[in-house]
Amino acid sequence: MNDMHVTTGVEIPTPFLVGRPLLGRLLDALGYSTGDCRYGFLEKLCAIHRINTLAGLFSARHGWLGASFSAMEILAVLYHLHAGDATLPTARRDAVILSKGHAAIAQYAILAACGLFPIEKLLSYKAAGGLPAHCDRMVPGVDTDSGSLGQGLSKAIGLSAARRRAGIPHRCFVLFGDGELQEGQVFESLLTHARLGLTNCVPIIDRNYLQSDSRCEEIKDARDWNGVLTGIGLRVFRCDGHSVKALDQTLCAATGCGQPAVVIAETVKGYGTSLTGMPPQTARRQGVWHGRIPDWREYLAMTSELVERTGDSDISTSFSSWRRDHTVMPAASMLAAAPATPLSPPSRSTADGFVAGLLDSMGRQKMLFALDADLEKSCRLTEVAVRFPERFIEVGISEQDMTSIAAGLALGGGVSVVNTYASFHKRALDQLFAIAAEGLPVIVAGHYAGLDYHTDGKSHQSLNDIGLIRALGGFDVYEPVTPEDAENLLAVLLERYEADRAAHRRSVPAYVRLHRTPLRDQLPGPVEEQPLRWRRWCVNSAGNDLGLTRLFSSDPHLLAMALSESSLQADPAWAKIEVIGFMDHSDPDGGLVRFARSARHVIVMESHLPAGGPSEWLAARAGIGITRFGPTRLTGSTRSFAEMLSAHGMTPHALAGLVKAG
Repeated sequence: MNDMHVTTGVEIPTPFLVGRPLLGRLLDALGYSTGDCRYGFLEKLCAIHRINTLAGLFSARHGWLGASFSAMEILAVLYHLHAGDATLPTARRDAVILSKGHAAIAQYAILAACGLFPIEKLLSYKAAGGLPAHCDRMVPGVDTDSGSLGQGLSKAIGLSAARRRAGIPHRCFVLFGDGELQEGQVFESLLTHARLGLTNCVPIIDRNYLQSDSRCEEIKDARDWNGVLTGIGLRVFRCDGHSVKALDQTLCAATGCGQPAVVIAETVKGYGTSLTGMPPQTARRQGVWHGRIPDWREYLAMTSELVERTGDSDISTSFSSWRRDHTVMPAASMLAAAPATPLSPPSRSTADGFVAGLLDSMGRQKMLFALDADLEKSCRLTEVAVRFPERFIEVGISEQDMTSIAAGLALGGGVSVVNTYASFHKRALDQLFAIAAEGLPVIVAGHYAGLDYHTDGKSHQSLNDIGLIRALGGFDVYEPVTPEDAENLLAVLLERYEADRAAHRRSVPAYVRLHRTPLRDQLPGPVEEQPLRWRRWCVNSAGNDLGLTRLFSSDPHLLAMALSESSLQADPAWAKIEVIGFMDHSDPDGGLVRFARSARHVIVMESHLPAGGPSEWLAARAGIGITRFGPTRLTGSTRSFAEMLSAHGMTPHALAGLVKAG
């Protein structure tokens, strides 16, 4: 067959999968074989799992190949040799918790092979209604969500303690990455593990020496984890993390030693093909297969190599047949990783504008610092790191540490810009509260905020950040509408903090909500604006005089939707329509309240859940009833922004319906 499917705006071939019949034969052989013969069958299965994992990644055009391939043998040994029948409920088998959620597609590939769901479902990875980006308990066989990094071992300890109390002999295995060791909760849980003596809980560290695209030691790492872990009372076992025999024997030893133990599995990130393996000495920022997806030619080469590794003639025949059906394909350049919508070079997101302002300001202000939590490239901070290494502080996966360092820098006469995903600032709410309580000049940049960050699911998408920050009190909250707004806002905040210091007065820290996705087209010029506060556009000035409908939003994409929806424009049968875009969530001049109170119908478009969001705030502040256009629940990942909006019922047609109904 010559199936094609469409994802991220590009038509691509349906990837090659090793289906149930071929897999079933090998799984049967694994079940009745023993000794080295059994390990040989398992090695073949690992190659097959990589083929199917790669198919899922290639189908999505997004994901984390490096982490998935690194962990494959560990997960395969756990599921095929140790955890028991994966189709049984968790209470009737050993549990497997994948804390390093970037390897979720590898876990899905193995669960599909075990019969939990059709193997073809792997091709739905990251699609709306498909397999989610990170581990999710909604997927059959997954024992817990992965969430943001660092939580897995604590969950495993709780589950193991509950089982021990209930007299259930089943074990709990938890796999996390070596970069994840930087998260404070991991060290806390390791201490707890040693203290409680939970011999039925086995933590496994995927030790590939890389995090994201760089060496752990270049971010932060312990020189001797064996000594650290032994020092807190754990029995440490080490093994080759790509030898199924060594893994099996080591896990048997760890579970049978009668002491709280930890396994360090030495691996290579991206292991499995000659193209993707990234050795521990990989240069800074050069671990490209952390998140890169192969183009068509690379995909063919990788799959061919993995098929050869299976040593199975039937799989080779199946692959050859698939190749014959895929001889004429789109150009490789069309299949390289690409944004959902092709963007012209000048297009910038609000995050781009913010970082451009940061670069300019750091060149002029010698006590301005930028902090990052292992998201340098995602937050567009590489040029900041290279140009100002003495004032760029990379703390690794340590949001609480980063936030309190920013407080200390402020106490020492500096101003800090704290950067991570908006969702991950939740991990440091108490530290943020302390900054506000002390009145310190700190700018908290919440990158990848809102619905347009659609690829990575509920653990990474931030739809409650405005409410959480406002609930802390003591923060000014901003959401720039244009890249220029973001750049100018940063300059204004820095001037304000400089004046505060000169006057020996306390500062009000700021939370700046930033979007990763540029608008396709620039917003039209407004008819009226108050710089860095609000803008007003007339959409349907030809409307009747029965009343005025005003649509409010601080999200640039929702503003663009309202301003470009043709059905709202120039229809005399409708009321007059205006759109109000606002950036300052404190409404210092009362302009937003005046606009709301003088309209007959108010609609708030928000990229935020109802609690604490702009609609709730404006309704309370203005004392009026409003109509809300926004998400009401968390969803999984999607492959496009349009899919995400559709999943929430937030289409242009739905918006037009709300306006008409008013």
